[in-house]
This record gives sequence, C-alpha cells and structure tokens, in this order.
Amino acid sequence: MEQILIERWNEKGHGRARFEGKTVDVKGAFLGETVLVNLKKGKRGTKKGIIQSIFSPSLERIADRCSHSRICGGCNFHGLSYPSQLLLKQEAVQKLFTHPVAPIIEAQEPFYYRNKMEFSFSEDKEKKRYLGLVQEDSRGKVFEQKDCALCPEWMLQTLKNVYDYWCTTTIDAYYLHRNSGSLRTLTCRGGVNTRERMVILGLSGNPSFALTYEELEGFKQAILMANREFPQISIFAVLTHVEKGTPTYTSEIHLHGKDHYTESLLGKTFLISPQAFFQPNPVQAERLYKTAFDLLQPTLGDRVLDLYCGVGSIGICLKEQVKEIYGIELNKYAVCDALRNIAVNGLENINVAVGDVKEVLLQHKDAPFDSMIVDPPRAGLDIEVIETLGTMQVKKLLYISCNPKTLARDLPLLESKGYQLEVLQPVDQFPQTLHLEMIAFFVRK
Repeated sequence: MEQILIERWNEKGHGRARFEGKTVDVKGAFLGETVLVNLKKGKRGTKKGIIQSIFSPSLERIADRCSHSRICGGCNFHGLSYPSQLLLKQEAVQKLFTHPVAPIIEAQEPFYYRNKMEFSFSEDKEKKRYLGLVQEDSRGKVFEQKDCALCPEWMLQTLKNVYDYWCTTTIDAYYLHRNSGSLRTLTCRGGVNTRERMVILGLSGNPSFALTYEELEGFKQAILMANREFPQISIFAVLTHVEKGTPTYTSEIHLHGKDHYTESLLGKTFLISPQAFFQPNPVQAERLYKTAFDLLQPTLGDRVLDLYCGVGSIGICLKEQVKEIYGIELNKYAVCDALRNIAVNGLENINVAVGDVKEVLLQHKDAPFDSMIVDPPRAGLDIEVIETLGTMQVKKLLYISCNPKTLARDLPLLESKGYQLEVLQPVDQFPQTLHLEMIAFFVRK
C-alpha cells in the first residue's frame, strides 16, 4: 500500500501520479486528491493504482451511485461533479482540433439515461459464474453486476432474475476460443419516451450447445417475472453462428411480444428491431438533431443525401423540412427498420438503399443534391468516401461523429477537397464517460 498525490489526468480520465520514478494511473482518483493505493503492474512501464482509501477528497467529488465504478470500464468520470466532467471534456476535445470548438451542449440528465445495455455471461476456472459488464483493462474479465449509474432499474432487475435462473441450470457460458458453451450476452433495450421494453438473450449458434425448449422457456419466464408489472415487453434469442471458413452471421428466435419496440423522437415514431442500431440516449439525440438542423438551415426545395443512415432517424426527423432524402446504409436489419419507419410516419420522397456507402455513393456522385449528412461509425469516413465527396458539388455537409478523434483525422482531408469548416459543436450524449458526439458543419468553397 502506498500513499500518492494525484497531479494530473491521463487520456482515459484517470488520475495520474508519480511514485519512485514511475507513472501511476488510478481509476476513480481526481486531481489534487491524496489516495492510498495498492500498486500493480500497468502498461508500457507504468503502474496501476487500485484505490483503498481517500485521505483528502477533491472538492469536485460527489457521492458514488455505483459500487463498481472503480473497476468497470464504462464510467471513467463517475464520482466527479458534472460541471467538472464537462470542463475536462471541453479541454480534451479542443486539443484535437486547430479550429475553435463551441461550448459543449450538456446533458439534461447525467444519470440513468441509457436505453440499451449489453451484459456478458462468463465463468472462471473454478466455474464461478458472472453476468455483467467487463472490467477495465482486464482482457474481457466480467464482474458480477449489482448496480449501475447509467441504466434504469428494470434492466438490473432483469439481469438479476436471469442470473438467478442460470445458476439453477448446468448451462455453460460461451467461450470464444473454443466456440463452446451456450450463453453469450443479455441485452436490454427500451423506449425512453414510450416505456416499451425488449430483452435479447445472445446465444451460441453452435448446434452442439443449443438450448432445449425447456431452457429457453426458463429464461423467458425469468425475464417476464422481472417485468411482471410491465406487460409491453418483447423477448428474443439471437444466435451468433461462428464457423471456420464462413463469415459469422446471426439468426433470431422470437420468444414473446411484438417483433420490435417503439421509440419517439421529435414527434416521429420509430420501430426498432433487436439488432438495429438506435441512439442510446434519445433525450440528448433530440437536442443533437435540433442543433444539427439549425446549422443545416434546410429549405423545402432541398434534396438531401443521408449517409450511414441506420434506421433513418435523422432523415425521418428532417423530412418535413426538405423536398427529398436519399439514405444509404450497410446494415440490412437497419434498412428494413428504416423502410418500415418511413411508412409508419406516412412520409413520401424518402428512400433508403442497402449497401456499402463507398460503393453506393459512386452511383450518385453526379446527382444534384443540395446538402449531405454523414453519420459514420467510430472508424470515421473511408478514404474512398472522402475522395467521392471531393468530386460532388454539394453546398452543405453536416458530419455527425461519435468519435472526435476520427473526425479530427477526417476534417483536414475534407478541407483539402474544398469543404470549409463553419462550426464544431460537441454534444454530451454520454455523461460519466469519456465519449462525446460532435457536429461539424461545412460549406462548399
């Protein structure tokens, strides 16, 4: 045990100190605090400090709402006041860009905001069972989840019931390296504005480890019991099929309720299937979209190209302000949801094509679009997409990024293609974590 003084932050939001010539990183320790830690070997010559007690807490420290905050990989800022979190995020994101970054649009609710949580089944060498999130820097080690400051209580109750039922069985957790065992994940999803719920049991697709009807029924009943006061719930099993020499694919078994859950954004209705992506913080997503549309300043005569459009949420929310929207999305499940959502909302002149953006975009590079919206995954834009965008004479480009680092990489490339940056606007969709959404608005020179 050693007593150390936290002198600065590291890139993960952990406290950092110096001890006997070594850098010590301490998760859950804040600037200026003196903490007693158990030292362990870290990465690249550093040491890792595990907090045992805090001698002089920071004035910005607030009461913990989660007992796992010092080991969980989800909340690196948990325990720090929300204004201080915003200050750290603002400083960190500004370091990525040479352009000025606007003040972060803060979250209305910094706790219990997530509409989706994915928990993992795991067993150790002694066959002790775990169901929960993954410990930080642990190479996949799962801890037994008891509480969480990000998700609603019903998800934790569902987790508990499923875990309790699992412990009455001989069913094994899935082990990737041998493609053995049955149970992979437990995913809880819900409509924040509609209060509808969906629970997905992730299973191995290896026939040797298939669950029996009775076992599937047991898990279904455990989920229903956890949500017995809430009848509007859908339950699925999703099987992941892993075979050598064959691309991994999934299949679904519909166990209970509707084949989707419903959410509303900006007055529009969205039907969401088990494997389709949807914004994990709908309340902040509405603020994100409103801000983006204010920057775009659409007109009723505009034709809009919507790249990486997912279930069509941005285009559907924007459609009544423009003439036509054409979306492109790789995930076929999301495209099915997008087409259904377009119909549910009674919209016309909005189309979605399934395919790789860099390939489908080439077919439309000469089309007369007035503006483009790109909302790529964390990896950012493919270089082929940027090259194609460079040949298109589109007046406005709205880039919505879930990873400011890849946006910082893509920004000068877009500028070199003739797009002039007007605004960089961060939006905090994920309080307690390092993550930020960024809006970059460009105009064609």
